[in-house]
Amino acid sequence: MKMKFSKVKWLSIYLVVMIVVTCSGGNICMATEDSGTATTGAVTIYVTDDSKDIIVTPGTTTYISVPVKSNTYCQINKISLITKDTPFTLNGSIELLKEGTQNPVKDISNIQHYLTFSIDTSETAKNGTYEVNASFLCKDNYEETLFTTTLLETIKIKVTGEKTKASLSITDIECQQGMEPGDTTDLTFQLNNLGTMAAENVKVTVEGFADDGVLPGSEGTTQKITKIEGSGNYTVSFPIRVSANAVTGSKALTISVEYKAASTDTDKSTETTSTYVEVKGKTTASDTAKTLKLLVSDVKQNPSVPVAGESLQVSFNLKNINTKDVYSITITPTNLSATNFSPVQSEPYQFVKKIKAGESVTVSNALKVSDQVVEGLNQIEYAITYKDASGTEYSDTVKVFVINVKNPEEETAGVPKLIISDYSTGDEDLKAGQTFTFAFDIHNTHSNLSANNIKVTLSSDENTFAITEGSNSFYLSSIKAGETQHKEIELRVKADCVTKAYPLKIQFEYEYEGMKIPEDAVSSGLTVSETLNLQVMENSRPTVSNIVVGTYDQPMTNTPCGMMFDFYNMGKSILYNVTARIESSDFVATQETVFIGNVEAGAGNSHEMEVTPLVENVDAVGTLIVTYEDSNGNSYEIPTEFTAYIQSVTTIDDPGMFDPGMFDNSGEAKKPIVKVWIFVIIDVVLFLFGMFIVRKVIISLYKRKLRRAEEREL
Repeated sequence: MKMKFSKVKWLSIYLVVMIVVTCSGGNICMATEDSGTATTGAVTIYVTDDSKDIIVTPGTTTYISVPVKSNTYCQINKISLITKDTPFTLNGSIELLKEGTQNPVKDISNIQHYLTFSIDTSETAKNGTYEVNASFLCKDNYEETLFTTTLLETIKIKVTGEKTKASLSITDIECQQGMEPGDTTDLTFQLNNLGTMAAENVKVTVEGFADDGVLPGSEGTTQKITKIEGSGNYTVSFPIRVSANAVTGSKALTISVEYKAASTDTDKSTETTSTYVEVKGKTTASDTAKTLKLLVSDVKQNPSVPVAGESLQVSFNLKNINTKDVYSITITPTNLSATNFSPVQSEPYQFVKKIKAGESVTVSNALKVSDQVVEGLNQIEYAITYKDASGTEYSDTVKVFVINVKNPEEETAGVPKLIISDYSTGDEDLKAGQTFTFAFDIHNTHSNLSANNIKVTLSSDENTFAITEGSNSFYLSSIKAGETQHKEIELRVKADCVTKAYPLKIQFEYEYEGMKIPEDAVSSGLTVSETLNLQVMENSRPTVSNIVVGTYDQPMTNTPCGMMFDFYNMGKSILYNVTARIESSDFVATQETVFIGNVEAGAGNSHEMEVTPLVENVDAVGTLIVTYEDSNGNSYEIPTEFTAYIQSVTTIDDPGMFDPGMFDNSGEAKKPIVKVWIFVIIDVVLFLFGMFIVRKVIISLYKRKLRRAEEREL
């Protein structure tokens, strides 16, 4: 019977194995003999829902989740993203998630899964739809072989909001004129980014410094700027000074800007412009002995704002800075057609018969401004020829600059620009944790075009300046050309701010007449921003309390005693180098200053210093002064007044009050009550009696225990 059961058992096992092999045979991925890798015909991984558009913008990172399934179960060893010929780069890893779970899985079946990954879109990506795919390295569960398959259909990703490369322009050049040797000033100008990409690694250089003119100040000749955001601007300031050896005249300075127009660019773009500084210097005989020189000074233009298509009068003084007279002076404007100026007369040159040493003549030219003139700074070049008394001929070339040129046609073709023309934070300093009213004026600098549908957004790093109520954005319907609108918003300064300047960014998004409508719905028109640096003072809240003179007993005159006090930092920032001292005519401190150290925000402790009262039987008065520094090293003092009653030292003035017999140790020693041997016998008897009693008690307890044991047995 046992043998039959064994045969039945083995037969059952054989049938089960055959059934399993037969049922699963259709899903086995067969391997080819020559390559050792499995064919992919049996496994198909496909996207289950491609109805949702995947939209990304240049220069951003986007998280993407794609629903996928497989026609059969398959283990996944590795997943790769195929991004060839696309502006995308995989950021991190690509993972496969099972529906309803957040942990990555290593297999896929006909149950809903999600292919998740993040991609970085290049800042220079063009608008359009791009296709990416995923490659799966799968494992055959039966033959332990590997094979590769891809998604049945590609993943389509649409790029919108194409950006334009950064393009910097140099505008609003300002510098004090007519300075004398030793004078200092700032050469300031603005860099405007006309593109929507950020200009990176910006290097600004000013050249043209010389010992006979202008010299650089503390900032040197070069400044570096990390980044100028798209459609943003940056104000640059170079300190300059007039050399002690400066010679009167116009000193030309060249401003050069070098930058990366896009983060992916390998070459740098440049922008260059020139300006001039009028200097009133000195002239020496040794300087002019080498050659005869004529100096141009006091350049004037009428009108002060020349307009394209209208007339312009340019005049200047031509001074003979030599020790000799010069003769037959001819002044001729050259290359006018290239500078967009044309002479009103057919013979624009001027002739001067003689200029005596040290004297000047005024030269004036009537010109017409071309319709194609460039706005801002322009220049006119003059060729000057002259002779000395011996007939030797000299020649020189000078440049005269024409500033503030306006071209209405060029403005019409431009765009309106919104700027913060003025702002205020109130009369008091901004302190951490407090609220203030931020008032500012928004000005449209364009002379013809209005800015419409304006969205204004205020933001700051780490929410340093937070809106107390409502949203940080508001809307304006329109700001007409040349007009200004005033706004006020209540802000709160972050409580843990330390003393320094914090940036407040104000961004404008707006439209204007004639602007090109964006191709995508994501863009909202032109975006520009300004950043204001607001100085914030940290809100230190040190507290001194519980000043007690005489820590352990009543203070007495001329007797050192302890003085305890509590010091706590109730603010949100660290207090540095805290010390304590007293100022008083009633007390003197053993140690002039007690060093407490740095006190963290919210921390504190009790401290003690030793003082000696100098008065008696009165309320002594003193001032405890605690000194600390903030994060910028600024020192502050907290004076706290205290009082304490001082007793006089008790002295024995009446000799009768003292009884010498009170402390008399003389006399015989008292006799004992009993003798020593009797005391010893008594102790021995008491000991033996105690031992007997204890033995008796122990035997009694033991017998009681035995009786109870016998009773339990019965």
